[in-house]
Amino acid sequence: MIISTNPDSNQVYKFIFESSLEAILLTKPDGTILAANLAAKELFGYSEEEFRSLDRSAILDMEDPKLPVLLEERQIKGKAKGELTFIRKSGERFSGLISSHIFHDENGHERTTLIIRDLTETKKTEKAVKESETYYRAIFDNAGDGILLMEQEHFIECNEKALEIYGVTRDQIIGQTPAKFSPEMQGPGLKSEDMARKHVKHALQGHPQNFEWEHKRLDGTPFFAEVTLNRLKIEDEYLIQAMVRDVTLRKETEDLLKKSEHRYKMVGQLISDFAYSCVHNSDGIYVIDWITDSFYHITGFTEDEIKSKKCWLFTVHPEDDKIAHDQLKELKVGSTNVRIFRVKNINGEVRWIKNHVKCVEDDHSDNLRIYGAAQDITQLKQREETIEKSLREKEVLLQEIHHRVKNNMQIISSLLSLQSDFVDKDMRGVLEGSQNRVKSMALVHEKLYRSHSLSRIEMADYIQSLVSNLFYSYITKKDQIKLIFEIEDIEFNIETAIPCGLILNELITNSLKYAFPSGRTGEMHISLKLKEDNYQLIVKDDGVGIPEDLDFKNVDSLGLKLVTSLINQLDGELEVDRSCGTEFKITFRELEYTKRI
Repeated sequence: MIISTNPDSNQVYKFIFESSLEAILLTKPDGTILAANLAAKELFGYSEEEFRSLDRSAILDMEDPKLPVLLEERQIKGKAKGELTFIRKSGERFSGLISSHIFHDENGHERTTLIIRDLTETKKTEKAVKESETYYRAIFDNAGDGILLMEQEHFIECNEKALEIYGVTRDQIIGQTPAKFSPEMQGPGLKSEDMARKHVKHALQGHPQNFEWEHKRLDGTPFFAEVTLNRLKIEDEYLIQAMVRDVTLRKETEDLLKKSEHRYKMVGQLISDFAYSCVHNSDGIYVIDWITDSFYHITGFTEDEIKSKKCWLFTVHPEDDKIAHDQLKELKVGSTNVRIFRVKNINGEVRWIKNHVKCVEDDHSDNLRIYGAAQDITQLKQREETIEKSLREKEVLLQEIHHRVKNNMQIISSLLSLQSDFVDKDMRGVLEGSQNRVKSMALVHEKLYRSHSLSRIEMADYIQSLVSNLFYSYITKKDQIKLIFEIEDIEFNIETAIPCGLILNELITNSLKYAFPSGRTGEMHISLKLKEDNYQLIVKDDGVGIPEDLDFKNVDSLGLKLVTSLINQLDGELEVDRSCGTEFKITFRELEYTKRI
């Protein structure tokens, strides 16, 4: 190519050279730079004079492997075009697109043109696009839901999760329709193919679709999914983006919960107890959150009535209102308590309930939440009242029996007393002894019917009354004998109390009659204590004592024979100490009640 020497043509070329937006350099074949336009000066940062002292090695990366390829191409074809790495005056490297031609000037000298376009911004844009594509592709491929692109009714793209959900490879799903991965029917009278077309049509019209869909994998395994369809516009074409989330586990859990809820609802309707939950609101009121149906069966009130009252405590009996509200006031996080009170149903009938409550912190607020279970114990209360009434009647009856036994024994004692007026002195002593024995037994029954227990006797009170009666019978001088009691707080049943009373009667009577003759003074100690597992009864006096050769097991005295017999009855042991007066020590255990009927 030869550049014209026509002055007008040169002016045109110079204008084009200077005004071009692309950087242009004129060089010799060896790379020496002859001229540079304004765009080249701005691109590389050199002045006209600086350019004239440079060659291409100043502006090109001579290590660029593409450079010798382009130089060879230009040498052969007379022109070349490609991408090279350039260097600014500052040392900054950048990519540029170069177009180079060989031509001859009017003098026939070979020259070259270098037209350079800065690709820095283009490269940045390409990098950003690539990074963005990589980023969104990573999101697409690593999404937790299946994502598919559809053109009309066919899949044209999908991510890895979609392949996993449907159990397919990419080739097995691309080009297929949703009907391929669906059972024939979605429900009674609902064909999968027709329903899929309907959803796709609405989505393409700009109406997002969200629905549950029964799918089947390629191997025929069924599963449930939540599907969302949205319209996407890519260039001038509308596509469908489908989001598929496998909800099989959730559906199975929901089905189990529904079955469980149904079971508990049926149980709640059949039993006479109810459970509930309520939250302490900002007004200081516990508002019912939920309550089982059995509450309505117990009280007869409706769901609307309890909603209007906010809490079921309006059914509490007025006399028990304080009990029910105090139960709530005592609650704090983590605490539990139980109260029993009455409620009234819609007809005014009274029911007894045992209310169990537990207080926790509400998950959705800072307020307190109560979980409660109220047990209908009306029948139990009625049975308790019947039993208590029966027990009271039996107590009255037992008191009356003890009273009558005591009265009958007093009559026997009185008859013996009357009889003693008609016998001689020796016989009178025998009758008086019998009379005192009857009185000791009558005293047991008197103490029983006056006792709070009716089955056990407080021995301290009994012994003191018994001794008082005997002293009244045998001692005429008030201060002749000093009494010393050491009796612990002990109670005996009637099986033990009567033989114990008779033993005391005989031993004390014997002491009063024979230990202090002719008005002799002295002391009498009476002790009853628990020693480990045994009881120890001691009757001791400092009187004249009993003969050393007296054998209690072989004696003619009725009283001492009776003592020996009663000790055997108690399965006890007797020890006698004659060293200072006489001491009787009896060790025994309480007899167990023997059922007679």
